[in-house]
Amino acid sequence: MANDAYGKHDSGDPLDSAKFSAPRFILEVEDQIIPVGVSQFVEQVIYESAEGAVDMMKVSLNDPEKTISKLKLFLPGNELSLKIGYGPSASNLVHIGRAVIVNVRPTFPLGELPSLEVTAYTKDHFMMDVRPDPDPPPNSRPKSGKPREKKINWTDTPVELIVGAIGAGHGLTADVDPVDLPKGRVYQPLKMSNYDFIKGLANITGFYFWVDCDENGEWFLHFKDPEKYVAEQKKMYTFKYAMGNESTLLTFDPEMVFKGHYTKIQAQTKTASGKVLKSTKVEETEHEWSTKPIDPTEEAEGEIGTAQEITLFIGEYSFKAIHKGEIQDEATLDKWLEQWWKRHREDFVIGSGQVVGLESLRARQIHRLVGLVDLYDGEWLFTNVRQIFDTGPGYTCEIVGRKLV
Repeated sequence: MANDAYGKHDSGDPLDSAKFSAPRFILEVEDQIIPVGVSQFVEQVIYESAEGAVDMMKVSLNDPEKTISKLKLFLPGNELSLKIGYGPSASNLVHIGRAVIVNVRPTFPLGELPSLEVTAYTKDHFMMDVRPDPDPPPNSRPKSGKPREKKINWTDTPVELIVGAIGAGHGLTADVDPVDLPKGRVYQPLKMSNYDFIKGLANITGFYFWVDCDENGEWFLHFKDPEKYVAEQKKMYTFKYAMGNESTLLTFDPEMVFKGHYTKIQAQTKTASGKVLKSTKVEETEHEWSTKPIDPTEEAEGEIGTAQEITLFIGEYSFKAIHKGEIQDEATLDKWLEQWWKRHREDFVIGSGQVVGLESLRARQIHRLVGLVDLYDGEWLFTNVRQIFDTGPGYTCEIVGRKLV
């Protein structure tokens, strides 16, 4: 089978890889496979990728003779590498990820075997502790008498070059898409970590930002345009619920994003003459435990479309909707927004569940869920994927996702 962005499968059926083979894993420390004398005590291995967070690996081991905790194998700073797959040989396994050991915690409980838990993170974890260290700027004071905040001036530098330069300082190879954003004033306060700064740039541009490592040991900083990234994935799996032997969606628990909250949605557009039109709708749910309503006069920030291209702002999300014909005034926009919300309010759902173990699943991928009900069937953006290899239940993936409108 040909390799693609999601691994070694072609058919789109996650069961293909699991029908005839049992899953297995290989765990390496500093590129050396851990010895059988240690691997036999591994109870669980987890690799978690999440949108907007650092990837994590966790290994749990029994330590009956209290010898594993004495080994120099699992020392902070060592790199763990995980492969999982189906089949009899190492060539059938897929590289899941690599992470740097940060914490090693032995436990000696009453009446149970001693154990060891090893926690590791991808290298963006260490970017959280690094702040810029330029030549000290002059200690000038403005008229207020307070010292000016020291900061790095990235003004007129393209965002992709800023991200690449910071990544290079951490030994990361840049995988960065061009950012279609006018050059402007960009500053990084000296008290702001490199991680928070790049994450802030990702929030402003709407790009994905994450760090990972390939199976050859090369670390990458990714800063990707979501639309291009999704198109590059090429494959969408279909996970099926309650379909007998064809079931691949084992459990699923969806909920409305706005359940129990006040909801604010704002539409912005402009006429052919350039006049900006705005409409805001704030709706209270029936639940008495609702949160405090958002101020309906608060301005939404973002690009304003043309009369036929309306930009919608809902919480932290913004996206575009197309209106047939031209909207001439705010009364018409108000009516359109009311009708749009009635049609789409149930589309805003999130969900979590469990699927069969599939080595190629990661956060930031789009997949299809079927066999639920019409409201929840459809395409979902997986925002969190937890690969779990457990000696008890076996190999599964826990997912968290957002249904796409």
